[in-house]
Amino acid sequence: MLALSLMTLPLISIRNNSLSDIPMSIQVWQLHLRFKNYKFPVRIFVSIFVYICSTFSHSETISNRCVSSSGMSTYEVSFDTYQDKGEIRYKYMGQDIIYEVFILEKNKNKIIGKAFFKKSYTGEVRGSSFNFTYDRNSRTFEENGLKASCK
Repeated sequence: MLALSLMTLPLISIRNNSLSDIPMSIQVWQLHLRFKNYKFPVRIFVSIFVYICSTFSHSETISNRCVSSSGMSTYEVSFDTYQDKGEIRYKYMGQDIIYEVFILEKNKNKIIGKAFFKKSYTGEVRGSSFNFTYDRNSRTFEENGLKASCK
């Protein structure tokens, strides 16, 4: 309740110091804060602290270079686990393609997602989308049965 109320407060503008433009629930909350002013700074601090800890404790940016066992395929992966997005730069036999990544599932050990063609540096105008699995423990990237080890 407190986090929701604090998130909506900055969006409200009071014209001519009038509360008539503000919904009743927010008016009551503001009046409550006027009478409990001494606790307000502590509540804001605790709310911000909890929000920051919950948001950033589980987010991580992962960047790795993964190479297939034959050495012909290279994947430069970059994942943002907070936004559940990322990119894969795939290089194979002269091709240099960027895929946009959407993370579908993540846990401590694995990131599972789908990659879609975004652009190419070597002239390709389209590419096949693919599902992938990135294993953090074994530091491997797997795509359509092809495994690549990451450094």
